[in-house]
Amino acid sequence: MSSLLVHRCRFVEWTPQQITAIALSPSETLAAVGRDDGNIEMWCLENNEWFVSGVLHGPKGSSCHSIVWVDEGRAAEVVLGSDGVTVAEASAAESGPWESERLRGRLFSAGLSGIITEWDLRLLVPKRVVDSYGGPVWCLSATKDGTRLAAACEDGTTRIFDLSDPSDIAYVRSMSKQQQRVLSVDWHASGKDVVTGGGDGTVRRYDVASGRCVHCMTVQNYKRNPTVVWVVKVLSDWTIVSGSSLGDVEFWDGRMGVHEQRIRKHHADIVSMAVSPNEKTIVCGGVDARISVLRRLSVSGKRSTDKWVLDRTRALHTHDVRAVVIGSRPPAPTETRKFPISSKNAEKDIAANRKRANAKSKRAFVVKDQPFSNDPAYDGLLMTGGVDCQLITLSLLKLEQTCVMNTTTRKYRRYPDTPPVCLASSLASSAATAGGAGATERAACEEEDPSQPSYRLLLVQSGAAKLQLWSLGSAVDGQEEKPFATPLELQDGAQCLLDLDVTNSSGSITCFAISPDASFIAFSDSSSLRIFRLAWPRGVGVASPEITKVRLGSGLAAKCAARRLRFSPDARLVVALLSTAHVLVLDLGGRGARAGAEAAGRAQPAVVYSIAQHAGDTRNADSESDSEEEEAAQVEVPAEDEHGNAAREGLTPGAAAVMSMDLSADGRWLVTGDILNRIHIFNLDTHTYHSTLPHYSSPHTALGLHPSLGFVVTACANGSVHCYDIERERVTAWSRDYSHLLPSKWLEQPGVPTCIAFNPLQPQRAFVMKTSCFCEFKLTKDKKKPKYHSATPVKCKLSGAFSPSLFVGFVGGDEMVCVQRPWVHAVQHLPDPVFVHKFGTG
Repeated sequence: MSSLLVHRCRFVEWTPQQITAIALSPSETLAAVGRDDGNIEMWCLENNEWFVSGVLHGPKGSSCHSIVWVDEGRAAEVVLGSDGVTVAEASAAESGPWESERLRGRLFSAGLSGIITEWDLRLLVPKRVVDSYGGPVWCLSATKDGTRLAAACEDGTTRIFDLSDPSDIAYVRSMSKQQQRVLSVDWHASGKDVVTGGGDGTVRRYDVASGRCVHCMTVQNYKRNPTVVWVVKVLSDWTIVSGSSLGDVEFWDGRMGVHEQRIRKHHADIVSMAVSPNEKTIVCGGVDARISVLRRLSVSGKRSTDKWVLDRTRALHTHDVRAVVIGSRPPAPTETRKFPISSKNAEKDIAANRKRANAKSKRAFVVKDQPFSNDPAYDGLLMTGGVDCQLITLSLLKLEQTCVMNTTTRKYRRYPDTPPVCLASSLASSAATAGGAGATERAACEEEDPSQPSYRLLLVQSGAAKLQLWSLGSAVDGQEEKPFATPLELQDGAQCLLDLDVTNSSGSITCFAISPDASFIAFSDSSSLRIFRLAWPRGVGVASPEITKVRLGSGLAAKCAARRLRFSPDARLVVALLSTAHVLVLDLGGRGARAGAEAAGRAQPAVVYSIAQHAGDTRNADSESDSEEEEAAQVEVPAEDEHGNAAREGLTPGAAAVMSMDLSADGRWLVTGDILNRIHIFNLDTHTYHSTLPHYSSPHTALGLHPSLGFVVTACANGSVHCYDIERERVTAWSRDYSHLLPSKWLEQPGVPTCIAFNPLQPQRAFVMKTSCFCEFKLTKDKKKPKYHSATPVKCKLSGAFSPSLFVGFVGGDEMVCVQRPWVHAVQHLPDPVFVHKFGTG
């Protein structure tokens, strides 16, 4: 690893989005996290760690202010057949983040666009969309049985929708109108009444059957400015809890409509609130970045009553706490995480784990336990998020017992699950021209043709709707003897060659790609796919290119969005993973007629292969169609009604969004993986299905095709790495013997694998990247046995010198590109936090 020449790129202006809403699934193994740009991230719990399994992309101009996950009973469960597709419904749950119990329920979201959206949890696309009929929606709430939905609207009304029909969202009625907007709403456990809080400083109780206001309670005002009630909750005993802009938590008697108690601890608005399942604990989040915990105590005497007390406050965030959620099951502490233990080194591994757990427990300062903290029902998962873009999970009971961060506290800084970077180099282009064989590619690395121009281009996403094409710099010769991770003197710096702004498109960019020869650029938003042709008059990478748009035929399903894009090594084909769970292979030359039509710039891409295995269809598309219309008809794009709802009745219950793919160096093999952890291999030469990889117990988060060995290298969320031989259609000997024996120094690193890269000069090795580090694995077994009995058989080298990393790739032999984005730089756009004066600081 010390001989690598690394291009450390820090000019990628990637910025995270603020968290606006959080909702837990009924199984509490999935969490929907809404962002300020309208996207919803699906976080999955695996091996006591949360990671992003998929993203629900919102349309242009959308926002996500509220998310509701409705439990409607057990969902359809699927099993996998021998051909890797869904064949029937099962009664036993399959392992994986998107199967059986984890997919139970219906997910709804709403925002200031005034649209209520139900999401398809398998395809990760809007399932149906309805208007709120009241303008922007500030809050959503559902009944316990999941049959009705209440929406707090801008026009001062609360509208009720019927969810009893799984295939419809039916408007029922609206409650009586109030003077200003309704900002929060919550259902009573009986399902007959709703409680609202509004901008006029009132808390109202409504009877749903009649739509009339039963009680109207007014909070305290400050001078002449009306107090805003940002959040409201109602308990089963009719105790109403409200959080206002004064920082007060107020308790009301919902039966009589009178004020009972007030607790003031926050220095600014209270904008989020959550109630524990046993209704004995309330957690509030405020603009002052504080989280306060309120507990219910029973006071004995002449008249037994319950009193709410402030138990503790914590400052876990740096900015506003916009979302707070409490689960029923507590998270497991860090020391109980299970690490793979070798049978030969069991005693040593167990001793190391025990030593690690003891060291962490000593760092936590434990205060005296409260007498009411022994209730096991009180403990649960606490998940918070806000303006600082960080998702924090911890145990609610541990929050009471420790003064500092404890072993159950996790801070997840959201980095892209897919790298926002694409490479184009003369190495990949020359290897594709020569046939893509591993030996040819290695020879191209060792000796480049001096007559061909050498280029190393980097296509990055800068902002929601902006692409930039950069030319990488070069170092001065004669610096090979410097130590590893030492900066080198540059001869030429990085240069921006193209700045493509697509702000006027229908939404933010979801995926993009550049061809290896830098002749095409493709990108997709939430509704359309676009391809541009690049012309280099002065040579590739020398100066800014001339860009022209490639026209897509109407029969090509140009309005269908793509999740992933990838060009073939010879830039003749482009593979698109559609939101309908189909995979399209497009010929950019228009059926091979590239000489005449392409030179004139009039060639239209044509569909040469359509893959429907991930949509539950085992039939292969006919690649010998006689007309472009027949080719386009191979993909059935769901029609949309007047509200934008897609008719998806043609998709089987086994249809799942395709999230990952890779192409071989010779353009022969295509590997695709979906959220059900099904990984298929296809032959692009014969347009046939080849085989399916084994169903791993942990969801895969990254995959790559080895350019010379013909292996599919797959990295899973638990840190395991697997190899599959395509020609032999079986796992390799290394994977069979060593995948469960990976060293703990790799498995202990935070995060999940997001990228896999291969060094052409070292064909037996693979680089697997996490955000915190990258590790070099040797994928072949050594004939010699380890010298010491305790030595690990897996050969790997771990490096964290380039943390945090967004992307790792190779543009030449022993020449690696590493894209970094320090968190301090990523959050520079955040506003200043609320100033809170501290005593004794002047």
